[in-house]
Amino acid sequence: MSAGYYDAYYRRAQEVRRRITDDFAAVFASGVHVLFTPTTPTPDVTSVTVAPATATMSVGETVNMTASVTAINGAAATVTWSSSDATKASVSATGTVTAIAATPGVAICATSTVKADRKGCASVVVQAATTVLPATISI
Repeated sequence: MSAGYYDAYYRRAQEVRRRITDDFAAVFASGVHVLFTPTTPTPDVTSVTVAPATATMSVGETVNMTASVTAINGAAATVTWSSSDATKASVSATGTVTAIAATPGVAICATSTVKADRKGCASVVVQAATTVLPATISI
């Protein structure tokens, strides 16, 4: 390509640069300022589910429940456990449920430590303990 082509290209590039510089100078001279502040994503929990969803137990038995937490943006995936009636079925901090007394239903819930309105619950039925007596034989 000829030197004239490169000269024209260079002049055009200089003109574009001048226009951009003038445009920015005019914006700042008018008192309008643009400030870009990066935002940090907010940690959040979108759901909590408990497994198993239902359990039938006898008095004295234990069942291990697990909580699955869907967390985004680095939110903690931790929960606190609770029972709707701790006199019928209690739950430990690790999700171990202990059947205490017969009841047709107790809710065992795992609540997010990040967002208290995010919780999952399981239904637990506690049956009375059955006693098996040894067979007696008369001779």
